[in-house]
Amino acid sequence: MLTKNTFCPAVLTIGLIASFAHAAVVTDPGLVTGSGAIDPSGSREVDTLATNSMPKATLTALDGFGAVQIWSGVDSGSAGENILSFTDSSLPDVRLSFSGSRNGQAGGQITNSSYVTSGESGLRFYGSSATATVVLTIDFGSWDGSNFDGSVNAVRAVGFTHSPFYDGITLVAEYFNAVGNSLVTQVYNNNTGSSKTVYYGYDAGPNGNISYVVLTRTATANGSTAASIDDLGFAIVIPEPATLALLAAGGMLMLTRRRKA
Repeated sequence: MLTKNTFCPAVLTIGLIASFAHAAVVTDPGLVTGSGAIDPSGSREVDTLATNSMPKATLTALDGFGAVQIWSGVDSGSAGENILSFTDSSLPDVRLSFSGSRNGQAGGQITNSSYVTSGESGLRFYGSSATATVVLTIDFGSWDGSNFDGSVNAVRAVGFTHSPFYDGITLVAEYFNAVGNSLVTQVYNNNTGSSKTVYYGYDAGPNGNISYVVLTRTATANGSTAASIDDLGFAIVIPEPATLALLAAGGMLMLTRRRKA
């Protein structure tokens, strides 16, 4: 059962099973549910939405939606890789991996309130230079303690915030299904001359199949290397009543056959 302030995220690896020797593993990070799951009051406020984003109020109202707001335990490490592992088998695990020209701090925790939207901490999303391109891939799947299976546990919806969004920074978020087809692309390009905080969110629908999200951050010479991802949330796929009834009927049929046998 999911309860307020205890719901948990998920990890996955683009449809593959792989082993990660350098990943930091955070077990059962708390997830916040309800209207304050993304950009709660009293924190750095979201200024704008990326293109094609669904309203965050709509996203956070989805059944089973919860977001990570406190990032204690994450580690930049040599690979810049973290796994959020949940003991609740109904939840997916989440793998966060960096590529491109990442700064060595990318993947670690940041507690500077100027960089986060939940008032607690965020995940460092740093490039190696002011003009570097850095990529963060968010995978939903299953972690068994040594291997990550990205072919299972797709989710219905995903949302997050990115800040500060300095002048000259562009962040593209592309959402993919389990077979690698692009579902939607969301973009924000800051050319306003001032710092912004931006929200991204997408709902694939009741039968949603978001397997992974690729975030590509680029900057001009005017940009800064420092930024964070915060309030990373997702909604699991919850079977509709008709589907549940069908599954239950199938289970009863199997039970009847066993009794007759």
